[in-house]
Amino acid sequence: MSEAFTPRERKSVVGGDPDVEHRRLGASGLKVSQLGLGGNTFGRAVDAAETAGIVAAALDLGVNFYDTADVYSQGVSETYLGAALAGKRDQAVIATKVHGPMGSGPNERGSSRAHIIAGVDASLDRLHTDYIDLLQLHAWDAETPLEETLRALDDLVRAGKIRYVGCSNFSAWQMVWGLWLADRRGWAPFVTNQSRYSLLSREVERELLPACRAFGVSLIGGHTEVTHGLDRPIIVGTMLGEVAPDKLVTTGGAQVGDVVLLTKGVPVEGVSIIARAKADELRARGFSEKFLERAHDFLHRPGLSVLPEALLATELVRVHAMHDPTEGGLATGLRELAQASGTGLRIEAERIPVLPEGERLCREFDLDPLGTAASGALILSLAPTDAAVVLHACAREGIDCVFIGHVVPAAEGITLTRNGKAAPLPVFHRDEIAKLFE
Repeated sequence: MSEAFTPRERKSVVGGDPDVEHRRLGASGLKVSQLGLGGNTFGRAVDAAETAGIVAAALDLGVNFYDTADVYSQGVSETYLGAALAGKRDQAVIATKVHGPMGSGPNERGSSRAHIIAGVDASLDRLHTDYIDLLQLHAWDAETPLEETLRALDDLVRAGKIRYVGCSNFSAWQMVWGLWLADRRGWAPFVTNQSRYSLLSREVERELLPACRAFGVSLIGGHTEVTHGLDRPIIVGTMLGEVAPDKLVTTGGAQVGDVVLLTKGVPVEGVSIIARAKADELRARGFSEKFLERAHDFLHRPGLSVLPEALLATELVRVHAMHDPTEGGLATGLRELAQASGTGLRIEAERIPVLPEGERLCREFDLDPLGTAASGALILSLAPTDAAVVLHACAREGIDCVFIGHVVPAAEGITLTRNGKAAPLPVFHRDEIAKLFE
């Protein structure tokens, strides 16, 4: 979201985390949770019961922003989300979208007045609600006059069917044109622009993000992960957040002379995936139910969140760089940190904490733990004296954290030292987990 127009506020939400942070949507007074839940997979990869469970868990965590669209599974996502929020509507800010094709007819797509009004009425029915908090145009419509589109949106606001309007996948000039027309005619303005935004897709930073900041529009960014062998998303979310410039810790800030710390161990996520995907096979191979239950529960204990250790470290000292390794494992995460920082790394293999369950499961399926899904661990790069402070603080809080290496000049390369012998850190072009599904 745009930093300039989303002041921080901490407030308790019904059934949620009292420390959840809220952000204003653009220049409006509507406040949403820092993290939002996207419904792209509802009805496609997730059934109604699973959707209800996901939404309930999100509500318990204090998430109040739920994003969907009419075209997601041709309305099924909205239907499942509406059912999941039954009796809890006042706890949720629902965002949906209109524009995409909802039938074969010529007026069943686009941003014409006819399609927008019909689309909103259909979305209201599917969501089992009498109003939509945020309606976003899902894409630019070059065939419909923008005045027609914006007037239809404003009429829906005045009718009480929607409360705020936004756009999605609009370029900077398209968004600004819409804002100018709305201001000139006294219509409801865009308060959001939802666009693809991730480490792999940063085009919005050139023009769109500055425009959002200048005009008080919240940029809702999303992350799309591309993984070999998977032809659909597994889970989709929307993340909203801001940070003061002097508090921003990136992956690319490591400095020569820093030490490298790692929390928890590896591969936390990989252990749970293997235990869940290969449970029957593991039982046949003699693995006990107690072991499988423990491995299965790695998603929660030790868990995938790195927020506690990240907050602890950044509150105590100046952390130069942080990175949470995910697909491709720890080795890929370390390489990404070094490449982003323009440095080398010297990592000591013997110091890397490979969790016993991970070591056993990886050995069983001939996987390298260093290249196996490592979500749940956090890599930190910081000065040696500050590292000592973080190590002590983590120990005090019961968070496993160890020293695993040093940041060195780029000319020294990215190496893994084992038994006193240095070799290039292994490169994994895909996650080792993929071998299980070949």
